[in-house]
Amino acid sequence: MAASRGRDEHAVAHAANTIGLALEAAGETAQARQAFEECVAISRAHNFVEAEAYGLASLAHAELPTLPSEAADHYRESIALFLGLEDPRGIAYCLEGLSAAAVAYEQASHAATLLGAAAAIRDRTGAPLDSQEQAEVDMTTTRGKEIVGDAAFAEAFSHGRVMALADAVDVALGEPPNG
Repeated sequence: MAASRGRDEHAVAHAANTIGLALEAAGETAQARQAFEECVAISRAHNFVEAEAYGLASLAHAELPTLPSEAADHYRESIALFLGLEDPRGIAYCLEGLSAAAVAYEQASHAATLLGAAAAIRDRTGAPLDSQEQAEVDMTTTRGKEIVGDAAFAEAFSHGRVMALADAVDVALGEPPNG
């Protein structure tokens, strides 16, 4: 990263995101957030839209446990960018993150709808969840079912699964959860 600074800011932005992911995995959340914020700042300064989208999604993921409202805002920003990039896997990832933020505010039906939409996108694009992502979705699902019950959660999930991508994005970009 240091060798690229001033010569290849695109590489610096990607390196900052990668370093942030490693820091987050090591439990160094505050340092990870700084790295993700650096990625986003560099990306915005140089109009690196894809790097910005991924940086925002990574920042949102790091914020989710303690700052779900900020995480939701960053996931929404990222979705808008991924939509412009025509990146359905990125959109699905952000929908899953937004569902966790919704559950944090006990908006479990909304969370289920987002999860259903994300699952449908993943099915259509052949982009399965990795094991960590699956564990996170499972936790969101379990918590959501605890809040609204299995039947209501399943109904909202089914509603999300049949949504068109544009409709799912509209739902995701709607009003943020109230904290």
